[in-house]
Amino acid sequence: LSRCRRFANCHRNVNKNKYNDRINEKKSVVFPVSFAYFGTARLHFACCTGNRFGMGAFEWPWEYSFPPFFTVQVHAKTKEQQLATWKELVLNYQKHQGQALLNIAEDTPLFVNKELSRKLPPEARLWVLEELAKTGHAATTDKRKQQWEVYWHTLDEWSSILYDWAVGSGTTNTVCTLYELVAGDNTVGEQFHGLDEGVLRKALKVLETRGKCELIAFDDNEGVKFF
Repeated sequence: LSRCRRFANCHRNVNKNKYNDRINEKKSVVFPVSFAYFGTARLHFACCTGNRFGMGAFEWPWEYSFPPFFTVQVHAKTKEQQLATWKELVLNYQKHQGQALLNIAEDTPLFVNKELSRKLPPEARLWVLEELAKTGHAATTDKRKQQWEVYWHTLDEWSSILYDWAVGSGTTNTVCTLYELVAGDNTVGEQFHGLDEGVLRKALKVLETRGKCELIAFDDNEGVKFF
């Protein structure tokens, strides 16, 4: 009888340990300690979010549906992954919108997920934009650092794109207006078609300092001559 009791107690302990193991395993899946944990799942989430938030064809990354994404993480590696994802999201979103200007004080869908009732706090928005500025992908336009220009291509990259087009299209040694570059029929389909003129002007300034073009003012218009 005593051996039967010992066996029963041992059996109950084994089952209890197995149950606890299953509970711990579930907890680790429900709340990962790192955004990178679900890195392989990125595509599965992104393809399901196309029109969900009313943004047309823009596909949000899976992290946008993950509440902790809107809170700056403490764990160093998790925070690094979070920052990289936010930087990529800002560039992709602004490119999709075709807008260079971004006011981080405004609660746009970029920073606010209404379905989750989550928003990225102001200090975190500034953190993301300042990090983008370090790689030449953003620049503030006011002292309060609320209004920003976002460059999905850096100014150096834009200058190369513009010059390659000028050479390839045979537009060198002729004058064309800035309006023709960003809105003319000859540039439809080019990456810089529809580009903010302020960004265009800065990219052309890069070329001008290298002796590859000259900015020209005439009749209340601005033009450029590529060399």
